[in-house]
Amino acid sequence: MNFFNDIFLKKKIILCFSLLLVTFSSIFSLSMKNEDEICYRKLKNGLEVFILENHATPLATIGLAFRAGSDYQTAKTDGIFHLYEHMLFKGNCKYPNVMAIKDALTDLGIADYNGSTSDEFVNYYFTLPSSALEKGLEFWAAAVQSPNFDIDELENEKKVVISEISSILFTKKQYAINELNTKLFNASPYTFSPSGSIENVQKCTVETLRKIQADFYCPNNCAIFISGNVESNDAIRLIERYFGNWKKNDGKEILRCINLNCAQKCMLDKNEKFFVSKENFGSTLIISYFGPNTLKTSDDTYSADLFSSYCNSTSSSFYKRIKEIKTDNDEQAVNQIGVSYLTTKINGIYTFSFALKSTIQNFPEIIVRIEDAINEEISKICDEKNVYFDEQQIERLKVYLNDQQILNQENPNVQMEGIRYFWATGDTRYSLSYYDKMNKVKSKDLSAFAKKYLLGKNHVTMFYMNSAYEDQIESFEKQGYIEIKDK
Repeated sequence: MNFFNDIFLKKKIILCFSLLLVTFSSIFSLSMKNEDEICYRKLKNGLEVFILENHATPLATIGLAFRAGSDYQTAKTDGIFHLYEHMLFKGNCKYPNVMAIKDALTDLGIADYNGSTSDEFVNYYFTLPSSALEKGLEFWAAAVQSPNFDIDELENEKKVVISEISSILFTKKQYAINELNTKLFNASPYTFSPSGSIENVQKCTVETLRKIQADFYCPNNCAIFISGNVESNDAIRLIERYFGNWKKNDGKEILRCINLNCAQKCMLDKNEKFFVSKENFGSTLIISYFGPNTLKTSDDTYSADLFSSYCNSTSSSFYKRIKEIKTDNDEQAVNQIGVSYLTTKINGIYTFSFALKSTIQNFPEIIVRIEDAINEEISKICDEKNVYFDEQQIERLKVYLNDQQILNQENPNVQMEGIRYFWATGDTRYSLSYYDKMNKVKSKDLSAFAKKYLLGKNHVTMFYMNSAYEDQIESFEKQGYIEIKDK
């Protein structure tokens, strides 16, 4: 799988979360409810709760998410959210050390537990026997509200995190993505590195972690997601018991970080062109534009997703036009096509990705043909006199996405992944109404999207080539490309 396909797969999973009936009510109204509904509550301290009952097996999954991660990083905190994620499993007021935590997890019957740090959020979860739900909530309450941050554990965990960062940075996929994001957002490229800075991790102190805790690990920046064999009313009462006295904060640092990292996104003065030559790279072309975001242009995110679904359809005019491009040997130049937009709160990027035939003798020439084809299709889409989209085809795409949602209803954890992602990237109502709004998008909205974000807009072209093709470097330089070399 090419590195950019990971993004498409992630987006597909997010898009396909189930279209559910949602109950919005106060925390004092506990009458519930059908098994296929999401139960939603918001506690007085701002903590949000999402519960999906599924009584097929005697298991329950508890997840907690915080709006944190790389979108909320500054140059000084780059990497600290990742380190904090690790430290949450190193001891707290109830379970004072690693051994006590491991014993508690074993006693709860938990075999699989983990945390992750992404661009938009930090996530923790485990699955346990549903009979142990209260003990599980008690465990997480202690973990997130009262971490110890033992100095010896901190020094040990720094080594683990630095090892993870090093291994990620040297992978082909992450190297390529990091270089692309650096060019798009050169004012603060750290916001696209959830793994973080080795230097910052090395310098991190307990005081630094306490500052992150005070600013971000608070109930009004957190949501709890429970799915499985639970009774919603009982779960809410337990959450009130263990999380109801958790003190909220004013949220000023969160807003400061959002504003800071929004400011980095400025329009490109011109088209930028780069290439990377590295051993074991495939021949991959990435063309990236600035896209919408949920913070300021959320209405455009629905069109962005449906537009990419259309372009990826093998029956679309766009897909067929790209596949018509031939090499000098009259062979198809493009093996794979991927058009994607990943919903984000701050830094929306709209990307055209192409896996090119490895035997091409002059990549720069083929890239020009691809860019010309994209521009021609975008011009046709934006031409008011031209009927570009087949309305029936667009409706079929909506049916396909709806069918995927129905399939995902069989797995409550997958449903919760979608809800969690959109809660973090947007807000509660955005997360629970996304598909319904996207389903209302029409062809005129797709044309308006292309005109606003693509037609005549400056973009970054990045080509990842295998070092075996170094004989073509001169051709790239003549076309105005700049080579990105290992730091």
